[in-house]
Amino acid sequence: MASKQDNETLKLLLIAGGGALVFFTFKKGFTNFLEKLGLKNSATKKDVDVEIADTSSPWQPIYYKNQMKKGPVTFYNYAYNVYIAKQIYNSVGYIQDDWSQAFGAIKTMQTKVKISRLAEVFFELYKKDLLEWLRGETFPADRFSYDEVAQAIKYVDKLPIK
Repeated sequence: MASKQDNETLKLLLIAGGGALVFFTFKKGFTNFLEKLGLKNSATKKDVDVEIADTSSPWQPIYYKNQMKKGPVTFYNYAYNVYIAKQIYNSVGYIQDDWSQAFGAIKTMQTKVKISRLAEVFFELYKKDLLEWLRGETFPADRFSYDEVAQAIKYVDKLPIK
């Protein structure tokens, strides 16, 4: 027959085990909740912020200029870049934003050099950095999610340089 002390120890172990189970079950959900509130940075947000700050990124106009110093590059003519820049800009609406339109326009750029040239044209037209603009700021100019912008970054990272 179990002693009273053994029963108390068993109870304590069950409570601690149950508490640990509840904690680890809800920790991920709680972390996601804090990320949605903006109280905790997600890994995706950090990745996007790093790419925005990276001056050697294909999302920066200087990228294609540096590649030109290494040899010939090809990119679309100015009018086509304007067309694509406007398509991206117009993918954002007052009520709903259309990521498929913006991402589809980005996917027409087949190299990192072309993305870089597009970023320059976008800046000339709207006086905004393309990657920063895609993410936006806080409401009402929140535009696209960090996950969506990260999707575009990953796509461009896989493109050839020239």
